[in-house]
Amino acid sequence: MFPGFVLEPKKRYNTTVTKPFHISMAALDPKSITVRDIISVYYVGKLKSNNKQFDSSTQGPGFKFRLGKGEVIKGWDVGLNGMKVGGKRRITIPAHMAYGNKGSPPAIPPNSTLVFDVELKNGAFSNLFPLSLFQISVYYVGKLKSNNQQFDSSTQGPGFKFRLGKGEVIKGWDVGLNGMKVGGKRRITIPAHMAYGNKGSPPAIPPNSTLVFDVELKNVN
Repeated sequence: MFPGFVLEPKKRYNTTVTKPFHISMAALDPKSITVRDIISVYYVGKLKSNNKQFDSSTQGPGFKFRLGKGEVIKGWDVGLNGMKVGGKRRITIPAHMAYGNKGSPPAIPPNSTLVFDVELKNGAFSNLFPLSLFQISVYYVGKLKSNNQQFDSSTQGPGFKFRLGKGEVIKGWDVGLNGMKVGGKRRITIPAHMAYGNKGSPPAIPPNSTLVFDVELKNVN
């Protein structure tokens, strides 16, 4: 998606979902940051070429900005998305997602790759469903939790395409698929109020049905 962009995970950061992801009302009070959240971070920035530190903020309230709004370099807007308060992440950012061929004299030479160690100190969450910058395509199998009966699937070809966070799918998908990586797989259990509610979707989905989806993220455009 962004050639040359590298996320280097620390111990407490793992973008691979290894356990079933269950949607509940708690999911409406986000624990991880996303586009439009106001966050504060501690960070240390170094040049990858010589490990020389050029900037830091490690005391007090930290550095505050709104994620995904262009208030920081593009590598931060992309690389910090999905962090949790208290989490730490190392991001290696190529020049075209930092200061480009002009650099930021005198500290950052032109065409510099930067390395940041970042700790998320606080987040003023938007309490809105995350708005993705991208259209995604997925493979999925949907079943009723009550009897494990399959009611829908898309497992071949380009997959099912939609824009995350735009209300093009049920609310449980907009929340439950956020933060996935291409090639990643996730099981989401979605209560009726975040799916088809007390009306259901006859004849396949009865009223007040809890749904279970196994989803694989195939592509991001």
